[in-house]
Amino acid sequence: MRFQNLVRYFIIPAWKPANVINSLIADKHMLRYSVIIQLFIGIICAVSTYIAWSKGLGAVLMEPWLNIPAEDYFLWSYKFTIPVSFVTAIFASGLLRIFCDFLGGRGSFEKNFAIYVCALTLPTFFMVWLPDNILLFFF
Repeated sequence: MRFQNLVRYFIIPAWKPANVINSLIADKHMLRYSVIIQLFIGIICAVSTYIAWSKGLGAVLMEPWLNIPAEDYFLWSYKFTIPVSFVTAIFASGLLRIFCDFLGGRGSFEKNFAIYVCALTLPTFFMVWLPDNILLFFF
């Protein structure tokens, strides 16, 4: 397992997604890379929500759908960001595996997990984490 491959699986999917996903699936450490990338996204999102809470931000545009005070929304969010991101990835990969089996596909849960993480990490980083942190800078 090399750091260069980890960076490649995290960044390059924006330019050559098919090549990167195929090389990730062929890598013997694909599950480790996928877990590290998923953990990285979970950690940076948790840190961002903690910073938002520490600045006094809360659910300002709408009432939270959970019965918690709006000012404590980010406090609870940061505590559950990492576990929820992993559970979501695991359930989505399992559901994809079931659909693939039903449609005659082949592969494994680990490959589906790797594809899921690789396909969603970069968009999450650029479309969720980066804009949120730019807004945190101004508030």
